[in-house]
Amino acid sequence: MTSGCSHSEPEPTATAHHESPAPSTPEAVESHTPTPAPVTIDFADPNEWAAVGTVLARSVSSQGIGAFPGEGTRIYVPGVGELAVNAADIFPGATIVDEKYASTGDDAVRIVVAAIEEMPGSGLTPAHHHARMASYSLETGTWTELSIPSWDSDRLEITMIGGSPQGVVLVQLWDDEASESLPAYGIDAHTGAIVWQQDGWLSSPTFGSVAIGESRTSNCEIVKGIDIASGKTLWSFDTRKIKTDSGQKCASTSIGDGSVWGTWLEGLSEFDAIHHVSFEYGPERWYDAHTGERLSDETDDARAYDPIGRLAFIDRDGLANDDDDNVRVVDVVTGKAVWKLDDETRHKLNFRVDALYNKKLYAHTENGTVIVDLATGDDSQTWSRYPRAEVGTWIWWSDGTLEVSGS
Repeated sequence: MTSGCSHSEPEPTATAHHESPAPSTPEAVESHTPTPAPVTIDFADPNEWAAVGTVLARSVSSQGIGAFPGEGTRIYVPGVGELAVNAADIFPGATIVDEKYASTGDDAVRIVVAAIEEMPGSGLTPAHHHARMASYSLETGTWTELSIPSWDSDRLEITMIGGSPQGVVLVQLWDDEASESLPAYGIDAHTGAIVWQQDGWLSSPTFGSVAIGESRTSNCEIVKGIDIASGKTLWSFDTRKIKTDSGQKCASTSIGDGSVWGTWLEGLSEFDAIHHVSFEYGPERWYDAHTGERLSDETDDARAYDPIGRLAFIDRDGLANDDDDNVRVVDVVTGKAVWKLDDETRHKLNFRVDALYNKKLYAHTENGTVIVDLATGDDSQTWSRYPRAEVGTWIWWSDGTLEVSGS
């Protein structure tokens, strides 16, 4: 346990294992109960931690959960505790030059590591890089190396690793020797088997989906959203059909450029629940990242998204427009506003939003905190904490409490 994080649960230790799983130990996994009791965690700096699928972690980016090679990182699993993970321990004797992690599954959570091992030269074989993967079972408290395809090159880097609720992990490597990305693969986290593979560049991963661009020529390509578990296309757009404002076809494409921050709160832009597709000097599109459903153009300028209520918080204040109701909450399907606040009142109150979740807007003003119930319009309630992130089936609150969703 680090001095910066304390909680009431035992801390399991992530140990390397490459053969048959060892029996479960009391410290490896906490016994399951139908509704686990809430637990309070005290991170030294909560802003350094982010929700990634079913876990909390530090050093999170769109590439996955990062770690310093040889040093590893720490991952917090609700209902279990904090794990120390290090690819050098997972693959004993290996010289690790790159390592990244992802989580999968809501129930039988597994943590998956992708690592690049530096292989020494021998005889007529030059030194090279070799990719390895392993998954951690919370039921057994052990790591099992996955039998993945042989990925070897003079120099490899991990472009991206991401998880899904169904136990399939997305992974893509960069081959520096060839100066190109290898195909994106969907890997079974239990066996290492390839579930699907596709060529292209990746962008905007969420827990369960990712955007991919299939390059054809410079600026001419098909962009689409992919379900990580199956490789199924969720949404797609052929840029050759785009006509820009200047009349040019095949506009440069940008996906997930940050117009919607987080799943339903600010600060986690790499895990957008909305895929925002924009084209240089051309139109824009918004899609639900998990269903592929096209959303209303009114989703533009969203700052938070509630996937449960299908609502987005819009803040257009300061932008060039003639609308007096720049602060609003809209239905992302119909585009209709369900709640508005006029600019004059907004500025008098210094109105600021902290979270949007389950049809409730958590904000604070000069008068204190306020909860706007978007189903009824009631704004008489105040809050002492707000939902900071969804972590699998748990909710991480701003006071450090983790509770099972709906408990």
